[in-house]
Amino acid sequence: MAVWSYKNFTKDEMECKCGCGLLPTPKFMERLQALRDRYGKSITVTSGARCPVHNAKISGSSKSKHIEGIAADLSCTPHEKYILVKIAIELGFGGIGVAKSFLHVDTRDMKESVIWTY
Repeated sequence: MAVWSYKNFTKDEMECKCGCGLLPTPKFMERLQALRDRYGKSITVTSGARCPVHNAKISGSSKSKHIEGIAADLSCTPHEKYILVKIAIELGFGGIGVAKSFLHVDTRDMKESVIWTY
């Protein structure tokens, strides 16, 4: 069992909410921690890793990057979203989804970031 070494995020907030224990990949967590370090303020994760069963239960996309353990949804204000999107692009997050009350970030393989709105 790997040691959880991400100072600003707990295993509980990042693992699948169904209790199966699915966690994001270490590579994703390192980038998420880098985002938090550069931002310099608290970030609230509303959704981290999701197993396929839980993802379907909450009507998530069957192609969701949460299933791969490489995505998180972050609760934030409109002003915080602007700053976090800028930092996420600089850090090379491949997918950035902007919604009214949250920001989705993922580490899909892309040469350039893809940004969309919900």
